[in-house]
Amino acid sequence: ALSAALCLVLVGCSLLAHPQDAMTTPTAPSQPIEVQAGQEFVISLASNATTGYGWKCSGIAPEGVILLLGNEYKAPQTQRKGAGGIEEWRFRALKAGEATITLQYLRPWEKDKQPARTAEFKVRVGEAVTPKALND
Repeated sequence: ALSAALCLVLVGCSLLAHPQDAMTTPTAPSQPIEVQAGQEFVISLASNATTGYGWKCSGIAPEGVILLLGNEYKAPQTQRKGAGGIEEWRFRALKAGEATITLQYLRPWEKDKQPARTAEFKVRVGEAVTPKALND
């Protein structure tokens, strides 16, 4: 199990300047993420690029429910040397179902070492919500 400090997921659409249609993630990997088909969502994890560590998406299972759109490291807003930042992972829910996203915190050149951390996120995708016709 990840400690509260290690599994802290920093979220907030306005805080992290995400588009309004992006869903926030839970405060911990143990909480399921619930989105609708077609929606984008962001998982944000504490990360420190100065140590050589970074998050890697090691799996999305089953395939076809969630699409990885990309990731970005955001440096901290401080002048303190060695301060950690945030790594944001953006996904799109493709169709209704359940999936697990596995992220590993590791140094890419250390091929024979276990990841320093692993975080698994359960995602529940509901049917896309369509607005009712105006004449109904």
